[in-house]
Amino acid sequence: MTDKSNARNSNGQFTAGNQGGPGRPPRSVESDYLRKLTQTVPLETWQRIIDRAVTAALDGDDKARAWLSKYLLGERLPTLAKLHAREIEGFDEIEDAHDYGWKAGRDFRLARESEALEKEEKRKARIAKLATPATV
Repeated sequence: MTDKSNARNSNGQFTAGNQGGPGRPPRSVESDYLRKLTQTVPLETWQRIIDRAVTAALDGDDKARAWLSKYLLGERLPTLAKLHAREIEGFDEIEDAHDYGWKAGRDFRLARESEALEKEEKRKARIAKLATPATV
């Protein structure tokens, strides 16, 4: 069954031939809004907002704690099993993130994995060198 008013079927999916909406705004529009937001909320004001959120979270405000957690920890937290596996592999995501200035997401993981591969290659080269009989 199709609802003609919004061109979706009974499952909420778009039907064939749907023209869709206006789409994502151009980057320039986003930049304009971000620039205006930055002008309206200078760093000093933002610092006051953060301070108030921290105080509220410490006083038991669930929303303040959730808001701070979202920015400090991210929205998709790893499971304990994944954290343990990463720890076994020699990665300490929190410590490494701090050391890397909180370099985020995919780039951070790729950089760490690339670094780990380089360390492994160096380790294998040292082992190979040690295994090679010395010539006198």
